[in-house]
Amino acid sequence: MEDHSSRRVTDILKSVERVNRGLRKLFQKTASNLELTAPQFMLLSIIASKKEITQKQLGIETQFPKSTLSQSIDALVQKELLDRYPVEGNRREMQLVLSEAGKSVMDSIHEQKGSYYTVLKEAVDGLSEQQADLLLKSLSQIALFLEEEMKE
Repeated sequence: MEDHSSRRVTDILKSVERVNRGLRKLFQKTASNLELTAPQFMLLSIIASKKEITQKQLGIETQFPKSTLSQSIDALVQKELLDRYPVEGNRREMQLVLSEAGKSVMDSIHEQKGSYYTVLKEAVDGLSEQQADLLLKSLSQIALFLEEEMKE
């Protein structure tokens, strides 16, 4: 028989899985609406949050296979959503930044009805300020714990 703590962990895992599944579907839908693949859209999102990043750093962060990373970056450059240029002092390393068109696409997501961002914003707006603060604090605490565990 499960004790209360084990049941709570199971319930939390199920909840996190439901949220993750919903966010993945919304993310895929948003990418599709932008005529991007999910990996391309993920790369744009990460680069937008960092302003600029090297291709090597992006590969480490996403854990994408090199072929997926290279193909996705090439496609984003071809679509003129991403600019890349050699890192100063290391011509073999490429720096990645959003182009003006890429910035415009990422900005539009905040206004686009049904995008992963606007749907999540609506869900969070439905929480009281206290609930939202507690959720953020709890998720941050769990994330920090998991990050520390992964270092070992």
